[in-house]
Amino acid sequence: MIGKIEITLGSLMLFIMFVLVFVSAITRTFGHPLNWAQDTCLVIFAWLAFIGGDYLMRSRQMVNVDLLRRKLPPAAQKVLSVVFDILIILFLCFLIKYGFQLIGKTKQRIITTIGISYTWVTSSVPFGSILMITTAVTDLIMDIRKPLSEYKEKK
Repeated sequence: MIGKIEITLGSLMLFIMFVLVFVSAITRTFGHPLNWAQDTCLVIFAWLAFIGGDYLMRSRQMVNVDLLRRKLPPAAQKVLSVVFDILIILFLCFLIKYGFQLIGKTKQRIITTIGISYTWVTSSVPFGSILMITTAVTDLIMDIRKPLSEYKEKK
């Protein structure tokens, strides 16, 4: 359910960014630039990065370097998977903590072309990190429960 919402929202955001950049380029060519379009795309892009990141984590499509891991015995593969899950969770906790601090520091900063607080950009960090941490905790639980027989050793 969440994945469908993320893909729909992400697709919509990407489409809006495409239209804004395209229209902005055309209007600039005719001497009437849309100064607010770039800043609007900045806000959308910040949210798209984190919502898209969670979707990719949830669908297990994140970039993954497992060349070395697959050459290890199944028990070592499982341990590495669990360790990597824990490291991801710790990093996301770091992003949440400092993301909320960043929100506090950007409350007074205004994006003048669109008249909104820069907090709309910085709030994507803890919000997206909270989404991703729920996915990472689910992955951790799955990796802990996954039997060794499902790990394949590549020779």
